[in-house]
Amino acid sequence: MHFRLFDVCGIPVYGLGACLLVSGFAFLTAMALLLRRRRENLAPAIDLTVLMWVGYTLLARVLYAVNAREWTFFTEFEVSKFQDGAWGGQIGFALFVALYLPFSRVPVRSLTDALAVSWAMATIWHKIGCFLAGCCHGAETSVPWAVVFPQDGLCALAGRPIHPTQLYDAGAALLISAGLLAAYLRRRGEGRLLWWWGLLYAVTKFASEWTRGDGGTRFPMLGPLTTAMAVEIVAAIACVAVLMRPVLWRRFVEWQEKRAEVATGPNQFISRRMAFSITLVNVGLAITAAIGTYLVAPAWSPVAFVGYYVLGGLVTNPALRFFGLRLVDGRGGEPGVMRLVVRGLASALGAALVLWLFRPLFDRRGRSLGDACAGTVLVRRTVDRASVAC
Repeated sequence: MHFRLFDVCGIPVYGLGACLLVSGFAFLTAMALLLRRRRENLAPAIDLTVLMWVGYTLLARVLYAVNAREWTFFTEFEVSKFQDGAWGGQIGFALFVALYLPFSRVPVRSLTDALAVSWAMATIWHKIGCFLAGCCHGAETSVPWAVVFPQDGLCALAGRPIHPTQLYDAGAALLISAGLLAAYLRRRGEGRLLWWWGLLYAVTKFASEWTRGDGGTRFPMLGPLTTAMAVEIVAAIACVAVLMRPVLWRRFVEWQEKRAEVATGPNQFISRRMAFSITLVNVGLAITAAIGTYLVAPAWSPVAFVGYYVLGGLVTNPALRFFGLRLVDGRGGEPGVMRLVVRGLASALGAALVLWLFRPLFDRRGRSLGDACAGTVLVRRTVDRASVAC
């Protein structure tokens, strides 16, 4: 167990953080390969990877504050408060997935199947990270495979033989991911693998909770029942209900598939390389605006960064026409002001999170995060409006 792996130029690299980073790229790679195998759009791989990182870090810290009743976390904002204490990373990511699916214009059947396999694979790394850090540890035991954590980690029972609970969870996730991958490749349970993942994870995690030994950080509710156990019971019941009575889920899938239908005539959309180049140019100009503002009024530098995208988006089409391009909405017409504002805000967010900069290279139509959120797309001016849909 290595809480602190090594230093890079004096900056410590911790095992949990390193594994979370590795899990993200493992998730991204698996999602891209699985979606490519089904010939689906790869953009959701980028979107969900970023949402997973945010769910496991920022949102997990918020959930911890709520469970621990740390109300000052919300009333006295400090960046340092995000560094200590996290709980419910899986729940946080699940909440983002629940919000993302209805707004993503992609076939949900293939997306959720790929998500199930990739999520299980990423969970293996999450649990290994917990093992290296010493958090989420087990109770004291005399079993032959008991482990002893050093004093420099997050284990509250350091120096004593305890259950390697984190490795139990990692092993369960490994077996589940292997089974889900086999089902995905053989097209078994198509469109339902996400619910199988939720059920199997909830059951195995509930079982491993009985070996936990991290005391008060588990948020006890009633006797041996903890908050995590209650969530796992509810999740398992919900997954079983959907698997046994999939009517509502089937209707949602069919509705999403209709929304995902897109007219793809010849030369409608610009190339992904051009879209990525435009994204990089905008990032450069936004950074230039922020630096220029910082020299005059440092406090307004972030505002200038966001303002470039919002105000620049409002005059996008006149500038694009000069290059033989235009921005259209889902009906092929000029986007409204609200769409352009949403596009600008989302584009600024994408520019701040480096991984999202590469979204145009993954999207079949070269759409950036801003275009995806606003429902807009860049096309060549020669395209007939009636033939464009997004």
